[in-house]
Amino acid sequence: MEAQAKPIRLPSLDGWRALSILMVLGAHSTHATGFPEELRPLFLWVFDGALGVRFFFCISGFLITYLMLQEAERTGRMSLRDFYVRRTLRILPVYFLYLAVLLGLQCTTPLKLTAGEWAASLTFTADFASGQWLNGHLWSLAVEEQFYLLWPVLFVAGGLASRWRQALLVLALPVVLAPVLRVAGYLQWLPPAWQWLVNPYSFLLHCDALGMGCCAAFLLHGHAGRVWAWLCLRPGLVCAAALGGIVIPTALARLFLAGFFTVPLTPTCQALGFVILMVQSVLLPDWGAYRLLNSAAAGQLGVLSYSLYIWQQLFCASPATFGLNQPWWLSFPGWLAPALAVAACSYYAFERPFLSLRARFRRAAPARPAQEARPRIVNQAP
Repeated sequence: MEAQAKPIRLPSLDGWRALSILMVLGAHSTHATGFPEELRPLFLWVFDGALGVRFFFCISGFLITYLMLQEAERTGRMSLRDFYVRRTLRILPVYFLYLAVLLGLQCTTPLKLTAGEWAASLTFTADFASGQWLNGHLWSLAVEEQFYLLWPVLFVAGGLASRWRQALLVLALPVVLAPVLRVAGYLQWLPPAWQWLVNPYSFLLHCDALGMGCCAAFLLHGHAGRVWAWLCLRPGLVCAAALGGIVIPTALARLFLAGFFTVPLTPTCQALGFVILMVQSVLLPDWGAYRLLNSAAAGQLGVLSYSLYIWQQLFCASPATFGLNQPWWLSFPGWLAPALAVAACSYYAFERPFLSLRARFRRAAPARPAQEARPRIVNQAP
């Protein structure tokens, strides 16, 4: 049997996933039955669900690309077959289990999804189609799946593992294109028949976050020393600048100020600021608040984040959707408890057996002379 490589687990990323899912849960709490109106302004400012999803996109672009680079370096090539098997085992089992639950609810409750909504969910095109609350959140999974279909193929076909400059030029396309298309969607430049391409959930409007994460992976993998010098010699200054890149555009957009800037560039600035924080936290996991990202609680919540994202939509839906009154487990704040419990059961009882199969599709490196080994990234303190 072919030797298997151990999975790479970079520090801090599970903590960022935990923060991202908390932002989503807080934003969705405002839709839950019984949510206090006096808390709405606070929640709308503190819990930005769109920002949380954007963080997820940045993490995906970064981690997927970093793992592909590691595999190409370790084994001499990146296997598309193994990549897609691993992604299938991670993404699809719980995704289709959730759809099966929706089908069961449609057969037994007043819930009704249209044929078009089912088609969009089953084909991962929900980012280009309208949906109801219970399948509306699947747009972000559609964006991720479209990314998985495009980027690894370009990575392999273009031989980008060893051509980082060309890779950055390719990745500059979505970073430049997404802001232009956000303006096109906002001003409705496209003919009505094509406006669906630039709706607010479209892959084309969110690909810059994924692209920035990919760029960060290339820089960290190939130029770790330079990246460490850029981000870690003055960590406080870098952290403050990155936070400003997230907070200032977000505040301007919330206040409907400087639309010429916020409409095209707020998501781009948010992604850039977050990518800087993310990479800095990978290099300095024990610095400042980054320690919290690597705590046991944050790590556990991060591990459950995908499961929680999938299942939480059921419990913050209107009880009337299922023909119910106002049970505590479909009301604020009680809905959070069953959402977390179902996510944990889903992960440990259903998803983990599939996840364990992924190790069979990780190839170990062939034997090499010791002097050819590439040094690992070292987490250094400033």
